[in-house]
Amino acid sequence: MSERTENLMAKMTLREKIGQMCQLTDEGGDYTARIREGTAGSFLNTKDPGRRDALQRIAVEESRLGIPIMFGRDVIHGFRTVFPIPLGQAAGKVPAPTRRQPGRYGGTLHRGDSRPRSSVQ
Repeated sequence: MSERTENLMAKMTLREKIGQMCQLTDEGGDYTARIREGTAGSFLNTKDPGRRDALQRIAVEESRLGIPIMFGRDVIHGFRTVFPIPLGQAAGKVPAPTRRQPGRYGGTLHRGDSRPRSSVQ
């Protein structure tokens, strides 16, 4: 670990260390208290860029240690889609479900083959 990381870890309480491992799904609620306390390390599916900026500003400027929040999308199970996206399934290292559903993704998959192919010929 770098000296900077070691110094930060030494300053953190056990509650803050555990909090940094907590990942929340953003459902539009008020998370400001958790962010200020350092008990929210990352969020999934925060769609609005303005909201992401506001939450990040609270983390960096108003929490005790100023640790930034990580934001991500849970796309392996689909994000605004009916079916999981092929890239998400392929990245999930579980090829069997991808192979069992050929043609369900607009022609991007071919029977018995999990490699994406263009549906435009």
